[in-house]
Amino acid sequence: MASVKVACLVLMCMAVVSAPMMVQAITCDDVSKALIPCLHYLMNGGEASEGCCSGVKNILGAAGTTVDKQTVCKCLKDAAGKYKINDQYAQELPGACKVNVPYAISRSTNCANPFEKYNITMATMASVKVACMVVMCMAVVGAPVMVQGVSCNDVTMNLAPCLPYLINGEAASDACCAGVRSTLGAAGTTSDKQTVCNCLKDAANNFGINDGYAQALPGLCKVNVPYKISRSTNCANIRL
Repeated sequence: MASVKVACLVLMCMAVVSAPMMVQAITCDDVSKALIPCLHYLMNGGEASEGCCSGVKNILGAAGTTVDKQTVCKCLKDAAGKYKINDQYAQELPGACKVNVPYAISRSTNCANPFEKYNITMATMASVKVACMVVMCMAVVGAPVMVQGVSCNDVTMNLAPCLPYLINGEAASDACCAGVRSTLGAAGTTSDKQTVCNCLKDAANNFGINDGYAQALPGLCKVNVPYKISRSTNCANIRL
């Protein structure tokens, strides 16, 4: 174990020192995760929640480059079609959250239009690179091996395509059922199963999910869920 750890340390530090500086770009997964709390508002109107507005602000704050801004724009357009978002509610969202979005959130927006460019100085890049090297090397030496469990972000992302069904009773799509199967397949431990259960209960409250639709979903997707999807379910009772 010690020799493996040392080898990993050497390789990791060499990679960080020698690799060109890269800034991770925003993806549609990032946008979806941040804006999932907004879907109930975007589909049905009403009041935009604090969680929704927080997600909007986080995404806008993270979109520092022209490419990032264009990516966010394209992801919003894709979401508008995928989740049957109401255009009017979408265009009113920035005002509801008291933020400035430099384009109309609409299926007709041309995301190729130029956005304000953002440049990082070479000095900043160098300092970030050194900091990353130090932190990465410390992490490799000192951190225990971790096995990532299922998180509510995973559950929410997988089940986002189900929201039109769970909220409004529309047909459960293939993407919805694929997300259900993916979530159940990833929950391999008792802790994972309890996490999924708790996340489903939270989602039922956060997104205004209809209990009847939720309980019918496993049958529609032809999967076995070993507990009732309900706000009243005691997730602590779930075992392998």
